[in-house]
Amino acid sequence: MPVAALGQIDERDWPNIQNPGMDLGDFPNSSYTIPAGTFQVEIAPLSILGEDRFDRPQYFTQFLLRYGVTDDVEFRVLGDGLTVLYTDPQVTGFSPISLDAKVHLWDAHRESLIPASSLEVVLTTNWGTSALSSGFQPSINLNFDLPVTDSLNLEWTVGYGEVVGTVLARSRRGELVQVEGNDNQALFQWAVEQNVTDRLQVFVTGQVVEPVTGVTAGTSVAFGGSWAASDRLMYFALLGWGLTPNAPKIAAQAGLGIALGRRRER
Repeated sequence: MPVAALGQIDERDWPNIQNPGMDLGDFPNSSYTIPAGTFQVEIAPLSILGEDRFDRPQYFTQFLLRYGVTDDVEFRVLGDGLTVLYTDPQVTGFSPISLDAKVHLWDAHRESLIPASSLEVVLTTNWGTSALSSGFQPSINLNFDLPVTDSLNLEWTVGYGEVVGTVLARSRRGELVQVEGNDNQALFQWAVEQNVTDRLQVFVTGQVVEPVTGVTAGTSVAFGGSWAASDRLMYFALLGWGLTPNAPKIAAQAGLGIALGRRRER
């Protein structure tokens, strides 16, 4: 699917896993939504985060369920699914789910360098294994897409949210320590996406997570790609690493997306 075609969605062409594409894969979310009355399932049964300065490695099965309420509004349910924390003792359970609404605001205008945009509001719940839950946590994101050429797209997300549970603070000696409490967190994610063929896309992506207190930041980069096996099915994989001590040393993910629904008659 040429990048220039994003946003020009005709519900009679559904299912089309490439338009608007998947939100799992690279770090930022797309600004586009699936058509009204359609479903899309995205799952990464292989999701791994390595250890960082404070946390041990973990395995999880990230998922995202999308439903088109209207052509410009999605209702979404997402989470890390089955999760294993390789602590001592090991913790295994189901991570809390998040409820999410994404509203597409406008399409891109490449000639004027105006990116497409969407507003996303997320509420992380405590509906999961108690050992993995940290209470209700709201956040808000703005997603952007700017097609630079017919095959090259820039994508980025700017977000702000609350973190409940273990946060970082400085002791009186100036050392970083983990304490129980609340903090607010700013997020910036980006991706450069290149279509190699009509079905194959590669990308470089990254993110910066910055507590509002400015104590520390986690910065990561990754590269990966996606391949559309059919109009309904797409595979993706990603491999990344942390650039700061407070980001996971390594991150790996592999999964697929499935567009559901029956093609409508023209």
